Amino acid sequence: MTYRIERKKFLFVTGITWNHVDEQFKKERDTHEVRNDVTLLMGPYDGLFRSLINQMYREPEAWRVMHIYYSRCKQGKSGGRHYDEMNVLIVPSLGRIKYRMDDGEVTLNPGDALYIDAGTYHEAVLLEPRITCSFSSL
Repeated sequence: MTYRIERKKFLFVTGITWNHVDEQFKKERDTHEVRNDVTLLMGPYDGLFRSLINQMYREPEAWRVMHIYYSRCKQGKSGGRHYDEMNVLIVPSLGRIKYRMDDGEVTLNPGDALYIDAGTYHEAVLLEPRITCSFSSL
């Protein structure tokens, strides 16, 4: 189980704004979960979000699914320590976010990416208001 960090590779993801998330939330009101101070918005997506998924699909890993985590809190609680059953790529769009792994931690800026193998424990730590995309190949 491993992870790797890629700096500023996915700058096109940084085009997401609060307005985009608010509009999508209004359209798809029942496709979200609240996890402590973070809201998880799940598709179906269209417009800007669909184009992001299409761009990520062209990556070697063929990322097909996108979830958007957002919080307007300056600091807050996330979903806690967990692992995913699929490989994931975490890309902040707005705001910095820290991830704790078993052997250290990393702070991501918008456009950076954190690749996490399936089964690797990790925890998001909210540092400021943020919009973060999580891509998987499921």
